[in-house]
Amino acid sequence: MIMSKRLGTRLGLGMLSALTAVAVLVTPAVAAEDGDGGIAATTCNYGRAQIQLDTSNPGGSVCFETTGTGWIRTDIEKVYGVYNRSSFDVVIAFRLVEGSVFWQETIKAGTVRTLDVDRSRSRVIEMMVGTPSSTSGQGQGVIEDGASVSFYQSGFLSSGTLGFDVFDDKAKLKSVGQNSGFEDRLDASFVVQPGLSDDSCVSFQSAAYPGMYLQAAAASGGGVIRTMNTVANRATWCVTHASSTQVRLQVADGTGRWLENDILGSVTLRTASSNNGLWRLDRGLADPQ
Repeated sequence: MIMSKRLGTRLGLGMLSALTAVAVLVTPAVAAEDGDGGIAATTCNYGRAQIQLDTSNPGGSVCFETTGTGWIRTDIEKVYGVYNRSSFDVVIAFRLVEGSVFWQETIKAGTVRTLDVDRSRSRVIEMMVGTPSSTSGQGQGVIEDGASVSFYQSGFLSSGTLGFDVFDDKAKLKSVGQNSGFEDRLDASFVVQPGLSDDSCVSFQSAAYPGMYLQAAAASGGGVIRTMNTVANRATWCVTHASSTQVRLQVADGTGRWLENDILGSVTLRTASSNNGLWRLDRGLADPQ
C-alpha cells in the first residue's frame, strides 16, 4: 500500500459473501491509449468468463474480458467489489475516496473480493493480467499539464528508471518496469505541472505523494530529492527534447545544472550535460488519476 505522508492509517479489506451480476454495459473512462488491448470492456454476462466490478453507480456493474495477458487503465468510481469469473488472476490497483491512499490487490481466478473500505467505496484505476509487454509506453511520454511520465536512463555502467526507495526521498535509478508492482511503479512516476517558478518550464509532482516535487536538494551540488518543502526555482525543470523519445532536464535556478546518471546508479546534477543526461521519456509507469 502507498499512503500520502499526511495520512497514517493502514486500512484493511474483508471478504464479500456474494455479489449480484447485472447485465448492463457501463462504459468506463478508458482512452484507447490506456492499455494494450489484452483487457477490454464488455457487456456484463454472468454466464461468461469476465472480470466484474460491482459499483453503486446508477449503471451498476462494469465488466471486462481478457485474453490472459494485458493491462488497462480505468477510472471507475464507487466500486465495492470484484467478481473474477475469468480463468486468470487479475491485479487491481485502486485508490480510496478520501486522501491519496493507493492499494493493489490480486484477485484469484473464480473468487470474489471486496474493495469497499469503511463503506466508502473505491476508485479502480488499473487492472493487469499475466505479464504484459515490458516495452509498453516506452518513449511515449508527453510533457503536458497533467500527464503522467517516467524517465529511463541507459548509461555505460548503470541504467534504470528515475525513482525512490520506500521511506527514502533521494532520487536514484531503479529497476522498475511495466510489470513491476503498482507501488514501485507509482514511486517512479511523476505528474507534469506548470513550472513553479517559470511557466515556460515544468515541475514534476510525485505520483505517489501529491504535494511532493522533484527538486535539486541544494543551491549547489548534485543531490536530487522529492520534497514538500519546495524551493520554486529548484523544483522547476526546463525540458530540452534531444529526439522524439529523449529529453534533457535542467534546473531552472540559473546554475546551469542538468539531471544526470552518475554511472553508479545514483542521480546527480552536473553543469556539463552528457549522454548520461539523456532520459527516455516514457508514459508514466503508473497513473494516480
